[in-house]
Amino acid sequence: MAIMRILAVYRTSPVMIVVEMEEGSMLELSLHELADVYELLPPPLWQELVEQYRVFQVR
Repeated sequence: MAIMRILAVYRTSPVMIVVEMEEGSMLELSLHELADVYELLPPPLWQELVEQYRVFQVR
């Protein structure tokens, strides 16, 4: 099981991320939950979270 793509990022508290899994199901995870299962998210998608969604940027 792996995450195939990021569908949405909600800047709520906590930040919530909706992803599409390899088998086609959708899953909603907080950023903390995603960090706990980091091995499911390929490096290019981590990069997408940082560069496109800027989830680690302080506002």
